[in-house]
Amino acid sequence: MKKDFFIHDIEIYNDMSFAIYKKVKEDKIIYFDLVKDKSKHKAFFEKNFLIDKNYLVGFNNWSFDIPVIITFNEINTNTIDRLKEIVSFIIDLPRDWSYKKVIIETFNKFMKKDKSRFLYKHYISSLNVIDLYKMNKWDDDSRRASLKWIAANMNSSNIKETPYDFNDNIKDSEQKIQECIEYCINDVYETEKILIRNREDIKMRIELNNLLNEGKVPNSFLSLSNTAIGSKIILDEIVKIKNKSIKQIKAEAKKVEYIFDTWKDIIFDNVKEYLTNNRELHNILKSFTNGILHRNKEYSIEFKFENTLTKETFSDIKLAKGGGHGLLSPGMVYSSSDTIILDFDVASYYPSIVLSYGLFPRNIGEEFKEVYKNIRDKRFKYPKGHALNKAYKDALNSIVGLSNMNASVFFDPSFFFKVTINGQLMLTILIYELSKNIRLDLIQLNTDGATIKLLKEDRGKAERIFDWWQRTFMISLEFVEYRKMLLEHVNSYIAEYKIADYSDDIYDKGIEYVNPKTREVFKLKCKGSFVFDDNDIELHKNNSARIIPKAIANYYFKGIPVTETILSEENIELFLCYQRINSDTELLYINAEDYLKGAGLDIAKIFKHKVIRYVYTNVKDNAVVIFRSSSSGAKILDKESKFVYICNDIRDKENIKRMIDRKQYIMKANQLISKINVNTNNMFNLFNL
Repeated sequence: MKKDFFIHDIEIYNDMSFAIYKKVKEDKIIYFDLVKDKSKHKAFFEKNFLIDKNYLVGFNNWSFDIPVIITFNEINTNTIDRLKEIVSFIIDLPRDWSYKKVIIETFNKFMKKDKSRFLYKHYISSLNVIDLYKMNKWDDDSRRASLKWIAANMNSSNIKETPYDFNDNIKDSEQKIQECIEYCINDVYETEKILIRNREDIKMRIELNNLLNEGKVPNSFLSLSNTAIGSKIILDEIVKIKNKSIKQIKAEAKKVEYIFDTWKDIIFDNVKEYLTNNRELHNILKSFTNGILHRNKEYSIEFKFENTLTKETFSDIKLAKGGGHGLLSPGMVYSSSDTIILDFDVASYYPSIVLSYGLFPRNIGEEFKEVYKNIRDKRFKYPKGHALNKAYKDALNSIVGLSNMNASVFFDPSFFFKVTINGQLMLTILIYELSKNIRLDLIQLNTDGATIKLLKEDRGKAERIFDWWQRTFMISLEFVEYRKMLLEHVNSYIAEYKIADYSDDIYDKGIEYVNPKTREVFKLKCKGSFVFDDNDIELHKNNSARIIPKAIANYYFKGIPVTETILSEENIELFLCYQRINSDTELLYINAEDYLKGAGLDIAKIFKHKVIRYVYTNVKDNAVVIFRSSSSGAKILDKESKFVYICNDIRDKENIKRMIDRKQYIMKANQLISKINVNTNNMFNLFNL
């Protein structure tokens, strides 16, 4: 039976509460007053999600909407006060609790234990829930993002906030009720956009369920992050090979005693042998490779790498327990008729080390090696881009990070450091060996690879060193040749490389374009501050004013003046800037005309929205000046571009085009260009944040 996807959301005000459902790609809205239509809602919920077992899609619905709805469906009451009590209880639960614990505690609070236990098993074993919040790890502190923030980054036409406080009475006014319903419907549509954007990830999770769970319901992969899926895939395989339950494996893992090793016990024999025979590098790394290993202690070493190709003498390298970084001065690097820019890295570096050196977490045992190899083999049965290829790749990549987490069944500091420290040392050895045999500049070094500039005449020597390194350390490299590279740091750069020698058509698709003179086809790899293509942005990050990195890319890689890019751009979404309000700050605003007359913060108003979207403007009668206020005082958000036009609603695109002050964006792009060759870590702070 074909399953449908239903998006849902609930709203609970002081005197009224309702739920909205909508099938994906259908505009029909299904509405229930949760108090008045309680029995109808329960029947609808059971028919569609317990019997037909359709997919139930929401944003943080596992930890909020679902326990609220189920609990209210099942308790013997028909009052808004009881519903609000359930909501209040769930909101007060610890944020880091699993959704299963939230549901159990909620059921135990509002129902008898026998009924609570039965209903928990009944619903958990029946629901196919897609929680887009958890699936994308937006519940993680390092990636935390609200639905409004994600909507802003998806260029949604209207970032709506609830028109009334949730403690307000709305039932006495049809207009209020309709406004609140429209707000809820808007959230449902925004959630649907995220689902459609994540369609390949959803497809992968459904295929995994069919492959590994024989299509059983519920689909236990649906709301898991990629890291959690990786852990589950490997743990399920270990359960099979050990013929033990997950509970038994976790209990055994807790009994393993961790004796902290010395660095010498961690380092591989071939790495030791190389360092023993190369005293210069050994002495550089001595403080990093000697002593006792303690998991909770920070270890790092910084040293300068001597470049021998251009006038800049040194690149700075830092190795730490979690990864390595190195960088020539920020700015532009060009290849020439005599030189090439060569990027090399190890695809899946850490999994490659685990497999090549037969490593395994001590709490799992040697069976891990067979499981890990089998998963690697399964991955390559599927072509690159296939959902299951990605799933198995995530499984392989997840283990090293999990081995450094106390709560994980894979926790083993020795395993973690054997992978990470040796990975850094082996890569450092490669750079060192290259530098002793050819003239080169180290442009950047990252955890799994590096970029160097070398003479074309030295490429043969370099390739022989690469071959030696791959044989000696049992790791395979991948190579890309760049024509130009613009660097801020190792995680923020633009690199240009050729993908075809000739194209019949001349086109410019942003990150892919044809040189009109040579007809060669080039592509840009954009990272960090330089991402401007919609397909490359990360929705939890601040993607403000993407017209600026686009103008920078066009200027340096296509020879297009900044003014031409910014003045000709028709896509207003590239001009949008974003701010979100944190728990410890407020955003205040003053009308621009009042500010110009000398008005101060005493007349400032507070933004009630959680997310503010705006463009720089010179149309003062519709502009405001924004201040960020915290315990240390209030400061103008952007001193250089004080006047902004708030446009959480961008449906009137022509009006917003009229409001945009393109000169401000041109100024900021030109300021950045003027600093490209200045050696400072703060040179790429585009927005003075």
